[in-house]
Amino acid sequence: MATAFTTTTFETTYKDDFKDSDNYSRILFNSGKSLQARELTQLQTIIQEEITRFGSNIFKEGGKVNGGNVTLNRLEFIKLASGALPADASTVVGQTFTDTAGIKVKILKAIEETGSDPDTIYVEYIDRLTGTSGTTPIRCAAGGTLTDAAGVLSTMAIAASDATGLGMEASIVAGSFYVQGRFVFVKAQSVFVDKYAINSSKDLGFKLVQDIVTTADDTALFDNQGAVPNEASPGADRWRIKLTLTTKDQLAASDNFVFLAEIRNGKFGTEVTHDNSYNVILDTLARRTKEESGDYIVEPYTAKFDPLNDSNLSLDVSGGIAYVEGFRIVSKAADITVNKAQTTLARPGDTVIPVYGNYVLFDSNYSLPELHSKAILTNDSSGGGAKIGNARIRHYEEDGADFRAYLYDIKMDAGQNFANTQSIGAGSTDFINVKLENSRAELKATADNSLLFPLPNSRPSTIAYTASNDIVLQKKYTVTTNGSGVLASNEAISGGDTFTSTSSWIATRRTGQMDALTFNISLGSPTGSEFNITGGAENSTAYDIYALQTHKGTSNFSAKDKSLATGVPLTVNMQTDVDSDGNGTKFLSLRKADVYKVEEIALNTAGGTSIADFFEFDNGHRDNFYDIGRLVIKSGKSLPQGNAFIRFRHFTHSTSGSHFDVTSYPTGDSVGYEGIPDYKKNNGVTINLRDVLDFRPVAGVLADSAGVASKTFDSSGGGNAIVPLLPVNGQTFDVNPTYYLPRSDTLLLVTADDQKRPLPRGQLKYIKGVPDFNPQLPEVPAGSLPLQNFHLNGYTLNESDLSSRILEAKRFTMADIARLEDRVDRIEELTALSLLENATEALTVVDSAGNPRTKAGFIADTFKDFTFSDVTRTEYRASVSPTQGTLSPIKVTNDLRLLYDSANSTSIRGRTKGLAQTGDLVTLPIDSSHTFIDQNLATETENVNPFAVITGKGFLELSPASDTYIERRRAPEVVVDGGTIVNTRNVTVAFSQNPANWFTGQRRVLIGDEREGDN
Repeated sequence: MATAFTTTTFETTYKDDFKDSDNYSRILFNSGKSLQARELTQLQTIIQEEITRFGSNIFKEGGKVNGGNVTLNRLEFIKLASGALPADASTVVGQTFTDTAGIKVKILKAIEETGSDPDTIYVEYIDRLTGTSGTTPIRCAAGGTLTDAAGVLSTMAIAASDATGLGMEASIVAGSFYVQGRFVFVKAQSVFVDKYAINSSKDLGFKLVQDIVTTADDTALFDNQGAVPNEASPGADRWRIKLTLTTKDQLAASDNFVFLAEIRNGKFGTEVTHDNSYNVILDTLARRTKEESGDYIVEPYTAKFDPLNDSNLSLDVSGGIAYVEGFRIVSKAADITVNKAQTTLARPGDTVIPVYGNYVLFDSNYSLPELHSKAILTNDSSGGGAKIGNARIRHYEEDGADFRAYLYDIKMDAGQNFANTQSIGAGSTDFINVKLENSRAELKATADNSLLFPLPNSRPSTIAYTASNDIVLQKKYTVTTNGSGVLASNEAISGGDTFTSTSSWIATRRTGQMDALTFNISLGSPTGSEFNITGGAENSTAYDIYALQTHKGTSNFSAKDKSLATGVPLTVNMQTDVDSDGNGTKFLSLRKADVYKVEEIALNTAGGTSIADFFEFDNGHRDNFYDIGRLVIKSGKSLPQGNAFIRFRHFTHSTSGSHFDVTSYPTGDSVGYEGIPDYKKNNGVTINLRDVLDFRPVAGVLADSAGVASKTFDSSGGGNAIVPLLPVNGQTFDVNPTYYLPRSDTLLLVTADDQKRPLPRGQLKYIKGVPDFNPQLPEVPAGSLPLQNFHLNGYTLNESDLSSRILEAKRFTMADIARLEDRVDRIEELTALSLLENATEALTVVDSAGNPRTKAGFIADTFKDFTFSDVTRTEYRASVSPTQGTLSPIKVTNDLRLLYDSANSTSIRGRTKGLAQTGDLVTLPIDSSHTFIDQNLATETENVNPFAVITGKGFLELSPASDTYIERRRAPEVVVDGGTIVNTRNVTVAFSQNPANWFTGQRRVLIGDEREGDN
């Protein structure tokens, strides 16, 4: 057995006392001196230390030098009964076996029993045709036997239970790694990450073993010059370094582990690659990349949430490539477990504001119709006239000198309009006359037509009601005064705690007269639990009193309960039981309100042909009440003959309690928190019923003589009608909700761990924010690249109950920049043209009278050629100068010939002739005999001016005083290939003041400079 290596082995056993501090760089051998074994060892050490210094600069500890690629393999396993494998397990490898059902497998690996793991073989299924298909793959059955197809090997019994499945194996190809200053070779090998599962999370790497091998361990170290090793000549010992593929959980605490890859949920996470194995040079390149390009993404990451369990989601992150802090990070796909946003916060005393509208005004001389009863709308006062529709009244309230009647479930007859309504009631005795405005009935505050009152925040987990919580509700009492105009005995409160706010009570005689009564509510025990009339009432008269009373939690102010009924069967005739709302919508009534879901719609009987496509499900929810559920017949559908068998589930409701809230719904029974239904209001806003306090009445079923179900809100509905008392409009009340808080999170790539230690290979990290009603994103650590932000709604119902935003970190190559430059150039051109068009559009052109001329369009022309000039038309009246890029009006010129008439020339300065003609020139008269200077006394010529400069002064007058001429400087014409094409077609009219622009036909020349001047 090889000798274990320690840090003192070289020094103690082999006398290698090399120290860096000695600064020995070379061992020098010379004649006359003996050779020491220590010197040979130190010679290797010096060389190795030089290699180590260089290698440590280039590679990180554990870095991959070449080869060494790792893969994860899924293998089908079959557990065998104890002792099923033969003594030599390798004999079954590569053989084909058949199980009891005829399924054939080829054995790839065989592992003998170890610990609690039984004998196991890993196979490849090569024939599954005899198996039974289903939702799971076809595999050998537990408890069966495997028989050698060749008939040579013994049969093997399969384990009785949990015998088949998938295991995971990691394999590495041969390569080299830089470990402890050495370039260590790794042979190809494999190890099981998990023998019986494929979703394990472990760290994969090497077990580092260093030992000393002597001739006692390996005879190959003897002198091998002969045919056999010469045991009389032992060779030197060897220092061996081995890297064995393993997972970290298989090692003892004292073992040395070299990290290779991170496996999370059966997939590679962080992994040692060639790119992230470099050391100082990698830092240098990273610093340069960071300074030059910053952080950017090469291959984008995608992240998608998948369901996991009630408390967690699984974030499936695809692989990608990014540069963070200059380091190239190659990330493999990963699954990250993320907690749902289910942190709660109690908010005692949260205020709810009940606001509802949809009312008409009426005066005080009526017997009020019964609340929630079906009232008739007529087009004449006092309950007379023709019926034009129906409505229900849910609440009465005083409004100054008038009163309000809050309406709901308004249904107008065909061709009628609510504005024509004049009275509302049950007949000529119980009615109200609507107060008209401009001879029309007007519904007021229609935007608040709902009895769903929202909580201050969404997603309550629960709502508590205590004695400190109270609400004021309206309740009707029917009483009769005695001969003194008071009650013979006090009226006790019903369903509440104490009476309150008598000034807002409404009293009406049963015979049709509203009176202003006064009340005493300081009665009863406790005080306020009874009332009596103290004034204003008629003697011996029956009154309806709409009183206000306080309800306290938990006895009289609490939530009603809902229970989900089991599947209710209903059979209806699809010809005789079809109902209509009078506006063209036809439906089948489900005879129950607050329907949760429809489980089956079949023809005639349960299990029959599905006819669900003929209908749309209406659960009966309305803004102001729970209507009867129904199946609405789709437009254009004709129902088949026969019956419809319907199975559905609906909520039943407790009679106790004042309203519905999140605690009303059953926690199990296929509902739970996630199953609380949404509701789309008439204004198009979708809410969830867990987020509101629900005071809507529940309709009961009233069948008419034709057998078609209609609704009612009184006892005739079979006891199913539920009518909660309404709170006073606009009067707030408090409740004690506990909310699930939303949370904002960030997915990012990090280059340092939580202790700020570098992670050059990078790592995907999910950072959770602080739960709050207005959550903020968590702070991004330095050296990180945010990839995606997530906002998880409170409780996080499912993987879709969140929003996300991908954060872009774009990479721009030089080709990308060139394309951007081209786009910028085009934008500049378009911008310049747009500004020019705007300036032209704003330009005002007036006629001779000062009136703006009509601009029919804009012309964009550089006037460098005649591309946009139609010179063939007779209407063409422009002159283009291509060399100057100008446009001017057309110019017409005449060439006049001048003749000199000497006879008629005018005398000038007293001379007989004013002009003289010399050849083709006409000039002033020339006197050539005039002496300018005469010196006739000198013997030789002597310049008066020694500088030979003769000056003189005179007068010269030009006639005419000025003239216009064109000075022309023309360079020789040079014919060039590709010169300016002034015009490629014959031009008949192309004049300007400059003759250089006069041409006809096609010309390709270079033209010299031309300019105009004055003389």
